[in-house]
Amino acid sequence: MTSYVIIFLLFIVNKSIQGSLVVTPTLVVTAVNKSFIVSCYDSNDKSVVVEWSGRHGKLGPNTRPKVQTGKDGTRIWFNMTTLQDDGTYLCTSSKNESIQFKLVVEAPLEFMDTSPEQKALEGRDVTIRCEVRGGRRTWSDEDNNEINDTRIESIGDGLLIQNVTRKYSKIYICKAIQPNTGTILEKRIRLKVEHAPTFIPPQGVADHVYGYLNGYANLTCLVEAEPPAKFEWLSSPTKFKKTGNVTESPNQSILQLKLEKSTFGKYKCRASNSLGKAERIIILEEGVRPDPPEFLELRGANSDLLDLGIKGPDMKKLNASDSMQPIGFNVRYRSRKEEEGSDWSQREFNVSQDNSYVLRHLRHNTEYEVEAATRNVAGLSEYSNISIFKTLPSVNDIGHNLEPEFLSVFIPSTYLVISIALTKL
Repeated sequence: MTSYVIIFLLFIVNKSIQGSLVVTPTLVVTAVNKSFIVSCYDSNDKSVVVEWSGRHGKLGPNTRPKVQTGKDGTRIWFNMTTLQDDGTYLCTSSKNESIQFKLVVEAPLEFMDTSPEQKALEGRDVTIRCEVRGGRRTWSDEDNNEINDTRIESIGDGLLIQNVTRKYSKIYICKAIQPNTGTILEKRIRLKVEHAPTFIPPQGVADHVYGYLNGYANLTCLVEAEPPAKFEWLSSPTKFKKTGNVTESPNQSILQLKLEKSTFGKYKCRASNSLGKAERIIILEEGVRPDPPEFLELRGANSDLLDLGIKGPDMKKLNASDSMQPIGFNVRYRSRKEEEGSDWSQREFNVSQDNSYVLRHLRHNTEYEVEAATRNVAGLSEYSNISIFKTLPSVNDIGHNLEPEFLSVFIPSTYLVISIALTKL
């Protein structure tokens, strides 16, 4: 603020002593590496000789900045400004009048010591480092909203978060602003809060998974962990030998097993990283595979949907417990126009009390092959026999299909009516 007061006072003094001398512009605020000229002349007499001087004395054609003479007076040419060009320059005429020009050169706006990815340990204080040179700094979240959190404070070299938890693992935006030049830079910083693995959902006493003989079962371990966890599968009392397939993605491991009598039992999933480990017990139990649905019918149709009715099997006929009752259906469908062997589209449905299972976004006026399988906690049944259902024509289909017939009937009939009327006349 003080510098701007000084500049204003210089401008007032300048006005009082300049007489007929004119300098354009009188003040320039710029960043480095900018080029421009400043002219000085006597407004009453263009023949009056003027000269420029800077902090190191008189300026000429071979100095920095250099002086040139043109139709618009004697001018200074600032070529690719540097911080050393900052200061006050004086234009003096042969009539002993003078006028000042003020140049403010801002340092380059840049980030220092600012990594785009930074880490913290859960439960400790952390400073997200972001230092700005040549301007001031503000912070926002990744949606450019102002950060409003009592545990977060902007300090000299960054953003302080006290007692950090994993919810603070996100992107923060450090914004550098140079008000005088209007320059704005942004740095997106991702904070990773490191912690030991924890299961999703939280670990209970034990998890139960069901399957049926000669079928397959998936045992799944899903954790939160940073750094990402490594997984092991164990079957008591020794480490599990991989007779199944293990599929892994960041912080998730799925063990797929082909089920035999000896496969059922307890399994342990162990997830670990450099900060700790977590274990989960999964009990694989033998269940009853459901039968296919008793029937699959069409309840209604539109130009882009089929409303299906599906009745599940009576599991009491299989001597199954209540836990083996149907919980949903898998419906597969494809257009009959598709080539043989084309892929099926699939939809998963939970059991609906109104017995309505709607396939949407279908083609109009099209026949579909549809089949359904029952799902319970042990897995899927075989699929039902294929049924053929058709969507209705669209409005355009109706207009297009009826137009030739309409014309063939309407034109002769109209001709006949007109002919009879003319005969009577």
